Order: sequence, then structure tokens, then C-alpha cells
Amino acid sequence: MIYQSGLDCRAKLELFSSMYFGRGSLDMLLIHSRFEEDEDEMRAYTEIVYGRSSSSAEAVIPKDRRLFSEKTARESAAIRSLCLAAEKFRKIPLPWGTLCGVRPAKMASRMRAAGFFAEEIRSQLEDVYFVSPEKARLAAEVAENEERPLSKVSPDGFCVYVGIPFCPSRCSYCSFVSRDMRSAGKYLDEFFTLLLEEISAGAKILSGIGMRCQSVYIGGGTPAVLSPEQTYRLCSHIMREFSISPDTEFTIEAGRADVLTAEKLRAAKDGGANRISVNPQTMNDRTLRLINRRHTAAEVVRAFELCRKAGFSNINMDLIAGLPGERAADFARSSKEVLALDPESVTIHTLYKKRAARMSEEAVSSADSAEVAKMLSEGYLALYESGYSPYYMYRQKNTIGNLENTGWSKKGYESFYNIAIMEEMTSIAAFGGGASSKAVLGGGRVERIFNFKEPEEYIRRFDEIIEKKKLLGELLDGRDRSGIKRDFDEDTE
Repeated sequence: MIYQSGLDCRAKLELFSSMYFGRGSLDMLLIHSRFEEDEDEMRAYTEIVYGRSSSSAEAVIPKDRRLFSEKTARESAAIRSLCLAAEKFRKIPLPWGTLCGVRPAKMASRMRAAGFFAEEIRSQLEDVYFVSPEKARLAAEVAENEERPLSKVSPDGFCVYVGIPFCPSRCSYCSFVSRDMRSAGKYLDEFFTLLLEEISAGAKILSGIGMRCQSVYIGGGTPAVLSPEQTYRLCSHIMREFSISPDTEFTIEAGRADVLTAEKLRAAKDGGANRISVNPQTMNDRTLRLINRRHTAAEVVRAFELCRKAGFSNINMDLIAGLPGERAADFARSSKEVLALDPESVTIHTLYKKRAARMSEEAVSSADSAEVAKMLSEGYLALYESGYSPYYMYRQKNTIGNLENTGWSKKGYESFYNIAIMEEMTSIAAFGGGASSKAVLGGGRVERIFNFKEPEEYIRRFDEIIEKKKLLGELLDGRDRSGIKRDFDEDTE
């Protein structure tokens, strides 16, 4: 139970308490938190009683500078004093300090919008929010690099997402909506036919209210399970139905090298895709076998070369830090091999586990937080040295070390789709299995509409899928166009 005086930020204190003691132990805690301030400083004092032990600590934030937000600074002092007191019971790394949101770069973006210079932003993140110097630099650079793509956001614009919920086999770390082709492949053809119908219905609804597509992303699952003919039909159908110009960003995930062919890549390119993501996750063959990815590192290289031969001049590659059995040296080797291919962008994910993932169910061990932090630090350094810059970033629950996922790109190759969905400035019209549409309505309001996850249910209840598209159109038709802007809410980072 948390008792506070002078300030009320119980929800955030509870979140950080759960990091140290586990959510199931919160009822066993007694936390007294007190906040005071005068003209010179903010002071927070916290005492924790846990079983027969107790600990206390104080955090102080001087007021000898222009603070960006006194409210969030007060909360930061309270959280910091809690963490210092909790360290008696358990030490955990907090590279993001007292920032607890999904988008830690948002604080830096808010500071830029308020006229703070880069050095001021980094200094405040370090001294007021206790962010590590490395992460403060990362947040400040993401905030700067996302500005140019965000300037292209239109009040009448939206992005298209298409989910193909089938995979040749299920990776052990995966919790995405996906079915193994060996058991669910019999549904693919009927699913695909209905998917084209859903896209046509959605396009008619959205064009009817004057909206235009600004970006397309085909993900999964594994879109490469589609045949070359299906791949071309899908891409060209999207281009035609949404009246998309050839220079509009159109991404398709190549994903798994074991099902990728030159014919499928040519079909995607001819159909209108101009950006492709090849996702090795690791270039270590032993790890690939362990996580149930049925291809080798050599096949990843071959897949990348096939993408180039098919005419793709904008290729992204994904890596995951913290895969089971890997150390920092393994991740460094994967990073080196990926960078040697010279892709236009690289996304580095930190492993996270959800209940749906087989890795979580089987308790497959992964690297500890210190080792993963080392992987990210060394990987980021290699990216900087190779001419890449961070342009979008987010965090997820249950991520090792409470660390982040970050997209890096060469200048001019920042993905509009990735930035737009993170900042929630652009509506998403989502099609296919498990796809989640997002209606950005202005004034900070966002409504989500979910498609059915399983291919069988998608097929059986397709009439309801079309009704969901009608609902999306109704929501967007009534949106506040003047209120669609970056939401810099005080309570989120």
C-alpha cells in the first residue's frame, strides 16, 4: 500500500515498485512517500517496509535552472527516492531513469517543441529524469530525426496495414498473430480471397470520406508464404484500390529467408512495393535452429542479394538482442554481418516475452539485462560508425532490462509508417487476420478496432469484418481535423 503526502503519482510509484518486487508482492509492501519543495529545490523522501526489513532514501532536484515541467520533475523526484530505497532489496538497471512510458523519446520531443536546445534536452533527461547519458543522447536524436517525416502527416491521410497471419513455422520467441502453415495452410486461399474483398470495401469507404493513403505496410506472420501470383495480386490490388502513387512508401516484410524466392520478390516489386524488410534476427546458425527459424545465415545473405536483384533500393533488416544462448560477442558478429550487406535501415529489438510465446512457456533462458545492455551499446556504436541514425523508438512490457526497440536508417530512409504509428498522428486502416485499425480523431482521442485473429474465424465471421470497416469510416468521417496534432500529454512519456 502506498501512502503519499505533498504529491499524488501513485500509479507510477506502483509501476516502479512492481519492477523491484513483482506485481504479486505489492500487497506485502508498505510505502510512505513524502514530497516537499521550496525556492531552491524539490525533495522527495520514501520509506519502504517489506516483511521485517525497511529502507529509506531521499532524492533532490535543484531548481537552479529552467525546468521543462515542474509537474513531471516532482514526479521524477518521488520515483527516484522510491528506486533508491528499493535498491536495498534488489538492484536493477534503470537506463531510462524515471521515464516509464512506451515512448521514452516523447519527453525529448516535448522539449524540442517548447524551444529547448539539444544540449538542454540531454542535460534535463540526465539530471532531472535520471536517464543514462547514452539513452539521453538516443532520445534527443530520435526526437530530432522524426521531425522531417512527421511534417508530411496530413489531416486527411492514413496508413494501410495488411496482416498475413501464416508462417512456415512458429519462432519460439513469437507472440504475434500467426498460424503454422502445416496446420492452417488449408485456409490460406479462402482467406486471401476475402482479404482482397475487405481491402476493396475499406478503400471505397475511406475514399468516400476524402481520405488518402500515405503509406502501406504488409506484415504478418510471414507475407512470403503467399505464392508469386498472390503476392502480385495483393500489392497491385492495394495500389489500385487506394489510388497510390508509385513513390508512396510501400513496405512488405520478406521475413523468413526459407520461403523467399526471386519470383516472389519480382512479383512484390512489380505489384508496387518499394521497401522491403529482411529479418534475420540473428546471423548465428545455432541460435536460428534454437528459436525454430528454418534457415541459415547464408540463406539470409542470399535473400538480401535477391532483393537487390529484384530492384529494391530500400531494404530494412531486423536483429534481436537477448536471444537464448547469445552473448555480446554473438550479437556483435550478427551486427557486423548485417552492416556488411549495407541495408538502408536496421531495426534492433530487445527480446521480450509474452504468454503466447513458446519461449516463455518452455522457460528458455536468454541473456541477462547487463549482457543485453552491452549488446545494444556495441550495436548502436557500430551503427553510428556506419552512418546510421536512430529515427524511431518504443518500449514493450516484459522486455529484458526494461530496454528499447530502435529503428536506425541512413539519411532520407526513415520509415514514415514506423514513425507515424508510434506518434499516433495518423490513422491506420488495417486488413487481414488480427489486424488492428486505429482511428485518430483529434484532441488526443484514438479509437481501435480489431479484426479476428484466427484465419478460421476471419473467414466464418467475414460479414462482421466488413461492419468493422464501416465503423472505422464513421469514426473518421466525424474526426476533428483541426485537432489532429502531436499529443504532448503531461502524464505520458
